[in-house]
Amino acid sequence: MTISVFGNILVEKDAALVRLLPWLKKQFPQHTFIFQDPVEDLQIPQEEWWILDLAEGIDRVVVFSNLDKFVRNKGTSVHDYDLFMELKLQQKLGRLPEILKIIAIPTTMPEKEIKEVLKSYFLSLDKRLS
Repeated sequence: MTISVFGNILVEKDAALVRLLPWLKKQFPQHTFIFQDPVEDLQIPQEEWWILDLAEGIDRVVVFSNLDKFVRNKGTSVHDYDLFMELKLQQKLGRLPEILKIIAIPTTMPEKEIKEVLKSYFLSLDKRLS
């Protein structure tokens, strides 16, 4: 399965998942993790697609499977605006896979806790797929 990782290494509050990308690849080699920029050549798989991204304004991990459940804040970064807008555009064009899961992780969550959360999500995903 393809799992896209979004983030910006130049912005500290948006860099944790990018820093964890080598760990994710090593920990879960059965999945394809790719770093993506929503503005430049977004790669959309045809099969089930999971997205990992950090989000402001949440205090726990939230899994979205419907873009209409997103609440857009006035204070979002350009990165967040571009990802949401690109996904909405691709949805209108019928290019998103039927199964889309977005794991939104609070920007305030420590990396150690992010690792634990992701382990549990991917272990449950692997059980479902086997």
